[in-house]
Amino acid sequence: MEHPVSRVMVQRLCDERADLVPYLTRIVESLERHDGLYATKLAELLPVEVIEELDGWLKGHRAQVGGGDPSLAGTSEGLAVGLELLTRMFPEYADEFFR
Repeated sequence: MEHPVSRVMVQRLCDERADLVPYLTRIVESLERHDGLYATKLAELLPVEVIEELDGWLKGHRAQVGGGDPSLAGTSEGLAVGLELLTRMFPEYADEFFR
């Protein structure tokens, strides 16, 4: 995995959302290839229901770190979370992100 946030997300998904584990390979593949998670790109690899579940899971994490920050708000177009936002949402290994 190229991005440290990919490892963090895999661990978090395994811990928190076992129902999404069968899709991890495709989720990480899309994240790595497109430098984030975007509904239009994920739709090439995953069923819509899985994308919606992933979006809901990520919204919970955005709410935890976002507070009043409008840059962390969801978009009307659906799931759109770039690497910068993902690193803010999952800071467990932040030191690795900046090496």
